[in-house]
Amino acid sequence: MPGLTRPSTELSPDFAQEVIQKMLESNIAVTHKSFHVWFDYAMGWHPELGIAIGSLQRREEPITTEVCESLYDQHIGTERTQGVLVETQTNTQDILQTILKDVLDAGGAATEYGNELNAVSAELGEASEVGKIRDVVQGLVSETAKMANSSQELQSKLEAATNDVETLRKRLDHLEQESLTDPLTGLKNRKALERHLASCFADHARDGAPFSLIMLDIDHFKDFNDKYGHHIGDAVLRIVSATLSDTSKNEALAHRYGGEEFSVVLPGINLDSALEIAERYRGSVESKRLKVAKTSEAIAPITISLGVCEVQTEDNDDTIMQRADKALYLAKDAGRNNVKSELDLGAAAKS
Repeated sequence: MPGLTRPSTELSPDFAQEVIQKMLESNIAVTHKSFHVWFDYAMGWHPELGIAIGSLQRREEPITTEVCESLYDQHIGTERTQGVLVETQTNTQDILQTILKDVLDAGGAATEYGNELNAVSAELGEASEVGKIRDVVQGLVSETAKMANSSQELQSKLEAATNDVETLRKRLDHLEQESLTDPLTGLKNRKALERHLASCFADHARDGAPFSLIMLDIDHFKDFNDKYGHHIGDAVLRIVSATLSDTSKNEALAHRYGGEEFSVVLPGINLDSALEIAERYRGSVESKRLKVAKTSEAIAPITISLGVCEVQTEDNDDTIMQRADKALYLAKDAGRNNVKSELDLGAAAKS
């Protein structure tokens, strides 16, 4: 962000004031979310936020107040989610303490189980992410079930505790799904994309299974916001998201990558088939029509540009995404509303 660098010494109110001043100079409203984005970006606290902002800057796209608030939702999270996480962690600790007391009162065969619970309690205290806490809770369910089967004296108490822990586990499952989902479109988010790519890379390393990646971008998206307002911009995002979901087949995994950019992971799909799928997405989006509800004014057709590539032996997350992204921008340079692949990148380099 323009002129904003992290402090080399301890934080001070002066640095916060500098952040606010830079925001005002960039015509950014100082809201709770937008300030967090600028401040945390300067401090380097969220690597994914830095990547997203870097991508916007490379494309010379304006970082508006609305963009900042969207970045906050995608990369920093909400206080509500953190509150639920802390509450669930506390509830789990309370259940652990109750079980430990019952185990200590029983003595004998329960000693080993008590040691296991102490280990679980230590892991829980160190866990800070939903997935890690969920894993700890799953371990607690497993150990409690084993102990309930081996001790008649503890069985009824442990079964009740297992039910409580199972309720927490389900709550954590739901919370983790929320953390992997874009709230506006209902698609999976960038964090989920990284997980899906990791799974595809593992399959590729194990048995050579192919997979392809599509990166796509809504053409002239800023014009929708500027001319019709952000509610229409949001509607356009939802239409593209719904089209990706409806048009996808087999195990295609669509994500909102950020802003008006989306990605689709295609497990088991080679480049030729991925190009056919990308063309199907393009045509389906172009066929959609929007009207302004109050005036019945027809809104300009929605179009998308797409870049496609297939995994190569030496690829990692960064290289495959960079290649698909380059193909996407080749599609935009070619007039938008079309599909380009990594093969076109080679042809463009030779010309």
